[in-house]
Amino acid sequence: MPGGGQRAHPGLLVHRGALAPDEVQRCNGVLLTVPVRAAYDLACRLAPVDLVEAVVAVDALAGIGGFSPARLLKFADRYPRTRGRRALSRVVGLADARAGSPMETRLRLVLVLRGLPRPEVQFPVLDNARRRAVWLDLAYPEYKIGIEYEGADHWRPERVLRDAGRYTWLVDEGW
Repeated sequence: MPGGGQRAHPGLLVHRGALAPDEVQRCNGVLLTVPVRAAYDLACRLAPVDLVEAVVAVDALAGIGGFSPARLLKFADRYPRTRGRRALSRVVGLADARAGSPMETRLRLVLVLRGLPRPEVQFPVLDNARRRAVWLDLAYPEYKIGIEYEGADHWRPERVLRDAGRYTWLVDEGW
């Protein structure tokens, strides 16, 4: 069997490489790469062919792993000959661990890659009367512009009503 006795799985692409002991962890008995190593590998492999999806991967893994995307640049010092490493700084420059979802990352990149300034991510608009905050996916606070990505879960009637209340309050506050 190819790959040293491992069976091939349709749609699965396997890459082999050396891993340092601090780059792996066990999860339910399965040995996995730690989030920073997975983010590094995905950024280097994806960036040359799909910059947006490389940033999506880094955003998600940095958020889950609790690390700053800039950590990938330091991590890269371990592997100076990695293919795709040259694109890493561009990915890191566009990444943001605060992104709430892959679609929010894609929406942010539509704005930034077309020349708009980088928006704030997960921006809180304070509602002092109710002692809470309304969080915007993306915002240009100096202009009071909020941008939201609404996935399919926002189409349910109870969610539509809640969102309408949020948006009405935001408009009343000048957003």
